[in-house]
Amino acid sequence: MFETTIVLKPRENWPKSLHRRWYSGWPDWIKPVFRPLWPEMRVSTQDELISEMNEKLQIPGMPVAWTQPIRNRLDMLATGVRTKVGVKVYGSDYSSIEKVSVEIENALKDLPEARSVYAERTSGGSYLDFAVDRDAAARYGLSVMQVQNTLEAATGGKMATTTVEGRRRFTVLVRYPRDFRSDPESLRRILIMTPSGVQVPIGQVATIQFVSGPPMYKDENGRLSGLVYVDTAKKTLQIVLPIVFAMIFVLLTMTFRSASEASIVMLSVVYAMTGGVILQWLLGYNFSVAVWIGYIALYGVAVETGVIMVIYLHEALDKRLGKGELTRQDILEATREGSVLRLRPKLMTVAAATLSLVPIFWSTGTGSEVMRPIATPIVGGMVTSTIHVLLVTPVIFLLMKERARKRGKLRASGMKLQQAVAAGKRVERELTPAESAFAGTGGTGAAGREV
Repeated sequence: MFETTIVLKPRENWPKSLHRRWYSGWPDWIKPVFRPLWPEMRVSTQDELISEMNEKLQIPGMPVAWTQPIRNRLDMLATGVRTKVGVKVYGSDYSSIEKVSVEIENALKDLPEARSVYAERTSGGSYLDFAVDRDAAARYGLSVMQVQNTLEAATGGKMATTTVEGRRRFTVLVRYPRDFRSDPESLRRILIMTPSGVQVPIGQVATIQFVSGPPMYKDENGRLSGLVYVDTAKKTLQIVLPIVFAMIFVLLTMTFRSASEASIVMLSVVYAMTGGVILQWLLGYNFSVAVWIGYIALYGVAVETGVIMVIYLHEALDKRLGKGELTRQDILEATREGSVLRLRPKLMTVAAATLSLVPIFWSTGTGSEVMRPIATPIVGGMVTSTIHVLLVTPVIFLLMKERARKRGKLRASGMKLQQAVAAGKRVERELTPAESAFAGTGGTGAAGREV
């Protein structure tokens, strides 16, 4: 394994490339107006640098795994695998382990998510093997240790003494010259002294030959093991996002007790994504993990504001339902009343979120290249989410309730913000002393603030 740490130059020294913008096809005289905000010459991103270096560093038999130094250390300490994904193969002998590992490598290397796949070769090492013939050694009165000590001194050397020169100490290593140990045949001719004083060649009491074996023995839980390293692209969000959407929809359905009204709120997610995609396109960001994180944060805010708007509309409609039968004009007035109550809170939410994130687009410090893609969907999506919640949601609500009135199914929902607060107060009064202590400082006050 070769571990290389790449230190990037300052960002202004990174290569630049022509990036086609939405105005690139326009006349040249008008392009300078838009270039300060949407430059056509863009500095390469870190992912683009990694992709280019990965193409240049493809060497047969040497997989390339790109990771951060600290992350690499954590992965190695936690799992012993240098890449983010790895397959451990256990077996009783290394030949079987290598065979299975190579089959796994061939099966995984064609996956589009796999940037590189490499099975660790558990064989290919070359060893000089000494097998002492115990019967032959016994005939000469030699023990196994005596034969092994002679072979050790001949091939690797033995420490004879230590020399002292002032404050420095040096060990003196004695071994045979290279001509006497350069090949197995020369080693077989090495003489060993027997107890009777006769010298016999080691080849008469030991078998010396080259054998193949694993370059390094590796075991886990008492079993031999091998590894298949898989360097993958980041596709986790393809699984996470559908799960997030499904959980949001289920929770909304449980809250409103109606799948149709939950769908109204979920429409705000689609409208919010529209604004995020438009701003992302204008700024020239591709879909990445950072961008999708921004969308997830945007979805949470969009659903939250949509829920509050629907609750305000229901509250205004329930007040009029308490007075008797309603006409279409009554539903229209209730919808208008609930929408107006939500106008200022929604505008304050959008202003606070947008103004707090806009300075990120002009930042150039460490981490700015990650924060800008995260902030882009949030800023763009908040604009379209506001339009949807304030204009589209009340219209859809009006159409649904008018349809329910004509069918005779218009009923009060009982959704009130005051009821939610009262429910919180009831929970607060019913806390036991032990529960109050567990809630933290302030006891029941902490529970009330959480509600």
